[in-house]
This record gives sequence, C-alpha cells and structure tokens, in this order.
Amino acid sequence: MASLVRAAALALALLLGSVPIASAHGLWGHIHVTGWAIENLPDGELRDFFSDPEVLNAALFGATYTDSGYSVSGPLEGLARDIAEQTHWEPFITAYVQWIRDNDPPPWTDLESKKRVAFLMGCASHGLQDEVFDTLFLYQVGEHDSGDQESADPGTDGFLALQGHLRFVPKEYVPRDAIRGLYVDIDDTLYDAAVDKALSLVLGVYINDDFGIAAARASGEYYQPIIPWSYDHYLDPSIPGSLRAEIPPTMRYLQVLWKRLHDPSDAETVTTTFPELPRRLPSVLTGTPDAWVSLMFGAGVFYDQLAPTWDRLAGPTGDALGPVPFELVNSRWGPAETRIVKLQPTTELTPGAWYRVQVPALPRLDGVAGTPFGFEFQAECATEGDPACPPVTPAEWAIDGKPAVPDVGPDEPDAPGPEGDVGEGADAAGMDAGDVTAAGDVTAAEAPPESDDLGALARSPDVAGSDVTSSTDVGGIAAASDGGCVATPAAPSGPTLSFFVLLLIVGWTRRFWGASP
Repeated sequence: MASLVRAAALALALLLGSVPIASAHGLWGHIHVTGWAIENLPDGELRDFFSDPEVLNAALFGATYTDSGYSVSGPLEGLARDIAEQTHWEPFITAYVQWIRDNDPPPWTDLESKKRVAFLMGCASHGLQDEVFDTLFLYQVGEHDSGDQESADPGTDGFLALQGHLRFVPKEYVPRDAIRGLYVDIDDTLYDAAVDKALSLVLGVYINDDFGIAAARASGEYYQPIIPWSYDHYLDPSIPGSLRAEIPPTMRYLQVLWKRLHDPSDAETVTTTFPELPRRLPSVLTGTPDAWVSLMFGAGVFYDQLAPTWDRLAGPTGDALGPVPFELVNSRWGPAETRIVKLQPTTELTPGAWYRVQVPALPRLDGVAGTPFGFEFQAECATEGDPACPPVTPAEWAIDGKPAVPDVGPDEPDAPGPEGDVGEGADAAGMDAGDVTAAGDVTAAEAPPESDDLGALARSPDVAGSDVTSSTDVGGIAAASDGGCVATPAAPSGPTLSFFVLLLIVGWTRRFWGASP
C-alpha cells in the first residue's frame, strides 16, 4: 500500500504541474517565503505582532487562500477563479487596507482583529511574490534550463520538500465577513460555496502534512533532472526572484503594509532594488536577465505614469556622463497597478562602471504621492581580480539589521525537516516551536521517506520556454490571467487521470477516515 500511495503522490505531483492548485510559484513556496519573511523581520512592533501562533497562522493561510480558487471546476469555477484572481492584486489589497482603517483601525487588541490584519498580509505577500518570481526568476529558468512556469512552479515546491524545508502547514482561517464585499462584480451570495469548494480541494489534496508533502516530494524528484540549474539556485539569494531572494522584498512589503494600515502617508514606495548595494549588476550584456535593473514597490504604482532615467556616472558619486538607453518593462502579467518594474538595457554596459537610476514621480493607487527615488550601483568587472571590483561577501552588508542571507531554517538536502521545528527565526521572534505546533495552527511537516523510482509513470511535461505577457481585466482589476499562475491546459491523459482518481481515493481516505497505507 505504501508504494501505491507513493505512485499516487507522483501522479498528483504531475497533475499539479498542469493544474494551478500549486502554481506561480507553488503554494508551499508562498507559505514558506511568507513565513521566512516574518521570521526575518527586525525586532520591533511588527515582529511582536506575529508572535501569537494564531496570528502567524492567519498570515500563512492568507498566502494559501490566494491561489485556492484555481483548483475549482464545475458551476463555481468562474466565480472561484475570479475571487482568486482579484485577491492577487493591489486593488484588492488597497481596498482591504482601507476596510481595516475604516472598520477596525489600530491598535488591535482583539485576537480576531489581529488575525484579519495578518490574513491581509499573507494575501498581499503571495501576490508580490508572484510578480517578483514570474518577472525575474522564470526568465532565469528559461535561460539556464529551457524551462518554464509549468516546470518551475511544481519543481520549486518539490525541491523544498526534498531538502527538508516544509515545516509550515497552516490551518484554515478566512475572515469572510470582512472581505466578501471587497471583490468587484462577483455574486457574493455564492462566495461561501465557492470558497468552501476551493479550500476543501487544496487542503484535502495538497496543503496537508501527509499526502500533500508526499506529492510535493514526488514532484521534486521528477523535476530535479529536468531543471537542474533551478534545483541548485532556487534558494540562491544572489539570483533575483529566487525564493530566498523574495524574502527581503516580502519582509519590506509587510513593513510598508503595517505603515499603510497606520498612516499611509508615512509608507515608502520603493522597497527593494536589484541589484542592491554592495551587490553589483552581474552582467553588462543585453539579452540576459543578469543585466536587468529592477524596482519593487510597497504599494501599487501606475505603470503608465512611471518615467525613470538611467545614467552612467563618473565613479560611485560622480557626475552623470550620459543616459543609458533601456526599455521599461512591467510586471510579467501587465497589471496597471504594478509592484515591480524592470529596466532592460538596449545597449551593452561598461564593465566596472557606476550607474544611477532615478524615478522622478511614483503615483500610487492608494492616493499617496510617492517621493522621488534614486540609487547608484556598479556593473561587474570583466575580469576576476580587477581592483575596481573587490570581492563582496554577505558579511559586508545586512538587511535591516539582519544577516544579508535570510534564514530559512534547517538546510539538509535530501532529508526531511526535523519534526516539530519551526526554525530559529521563529524562536528569536518569541514564537516557541512547541507552542506553535501544540496550538494546532501551524504544524511542522514531516516529509515522507524517499520514494521509489516511478519515472515510468511520469508523463513528459512541456519544458519549452514560454513568455506570457498578455493581461486581462478581471472584475474591474487590470490583472494577469490566473494571477501569474499557469493557465489550465488540456485535460490530462487517460493514465494520469486514472492515477488522479486513485490518489483522490487514497488521499481522502487517509485524511478523513484514518486509513493506514
């Protein structure tokens, strides 16, 4: 029976690579990047806010809820997808911030109030992570692995499982009465039915501490040889858009959301840049993601009103020598109110040279006039050992007083994570590992044993590169199809569908009737 469960888990993993239950990037990734960002927050009011296990759980479940509607089929499919779609984007987040300011403003002393705020932050973190991952890291996957979203999304989820990083398993929490009225042009009388169906599928099949982790692990085993560069670099903090590189932007986004909830006029607009001093721009060549400069925002900024400039400098603090021609590119999914833009040079840069990017105005969706922003950076030198580009190590800089390489807890490749562990960062924040698990809100995940080689059961995925740039207007929100998630492809083949039926029988039996494999 154990082998049957592992076979079914692999079938589920492959199906999840095609159906956006765990897409863009994978749900396990969203949950953990959000958790890691919270664990890496600097000491202070916001970090203390998340010290209650139920508040932490609400944030992690917000990161889960955002994608849940894409799993629904049947009469409620359109509504469920619309709810998921709108939840991803800044118009919904801005409306949610305003609802809290109007109906339950700070300071929050009631637990339910705190959970509503945390849920907002989880939903917002998920949306930002999609924009960053899809706009930056997916192009790296295409360049190095000839891969695309259909391999990167389930693959990175699987790699987390293979390396023992899956330790947050949030329990259901949705502040329905607060948010149901925030969606545009939906039938709110069917909201509960759509959300119930979406969550029953996602929690029953994927986000759970047994069968779901087995599915993620099987997915990792399958995709590791297909996208090997991604396996080696999906947690590399020096690669823009990797899961680990998403932690600082997510952490800063949480800090800005906190300010927006208290005093929007005090909230920064630009939160993160790639590169970020003392890191250098990795490449001077056009046509490679390593030559892109990116800006990330703590609130939705109107893309069509941005007018950045890019100049070469005469040294790190020198005068401008002349403009650099570039193309301003929106978030991969083209929302009108974006949280990331990139500047792609259209001419080769100069190795070792210094540059300045400036944005004179940053018009925001929430009505705050963002202050002008600028930053300087250096391009990498052409030859190693050039004194103009001395070696840079993580010890030379920090992120808001924290180590430059964010902590993600245990890192034991090809080994399950320690049972009951929620990471050193959680303890440092006052989140006791035993209390979190005992509370039943955030449980540590136990990874399953190594699975058998089931490659013969796998259908071959399409790993040809793809570049989806079109957007759709969903419920009045200019946003991407599937919130940056993989669009639903043709139905799976007969054998895969048969295994999916089998895994549903096995999975639901194990989850709800306590059957032992």
